[in-house]
Amino acid sequence: MLTWARENLKLLDVVAVAVGAGVLFSFFGEDEPRLSDFLLLGGFVIAYLNSRRQNRVQDLQEQQIRRDLQAGEQTRVAAEIHKNGQYGGLRIRNAGTSAAFEVRLEFPKGNPFPGSEQEQIEEAFPRDRMDPGDKRDFRGYGSHQFDVRLSWTNEDGTPGEKTYEQLRFGSK
Repeated sequence: MLTWARENLKLLDVVAVAVGAGVLFSFFGEDEPRLSDFLLLGGFVIAYLNSRRQNRVQDLQEQQIRRDLQAGEQTRVAAEIHKNGQYGGLRIRNAGTSAAFEVRLEFPKGNPFPGSEQEQIEEAFPRDRMDPGDKRDFRGYGSHQFDVRLSWTNEDGTPGEKTYEQLRFGSK
């Protein structure tokens, strides 16, 4: 999939250069440049820079996948803050390529969630199994700062643990 996207983005680069060349010929072919020429040229530059940035992001993602596979890390349970409408929230997901077992979620400095969300967390964790791509979202309120500790057992029986410090739902 990443290779397909990279090949198509290179094709988009070629198209962008062709459009840009057409704009430049149009721009220099007339006595006075028009506003539409500047807008088209600006759009070309933005599209080109965006495609270059996207290629860099894909390269970084591929490098991370290679590093994970070389390190033997196939299970990767992660906690992250996500935006859900006007609210922030906590997402727990298995971003790895193999299942995680006995997944536990702890808040070392206290649970920042209100009652109803706290009940949902207690129902969801500990979790017997989290397959690759599984995720659970919990809505957070306010701008509480908190720590999260995740622990799990890998498929080969080895323990895994990750601690995230000073996560925050909203702005300071």
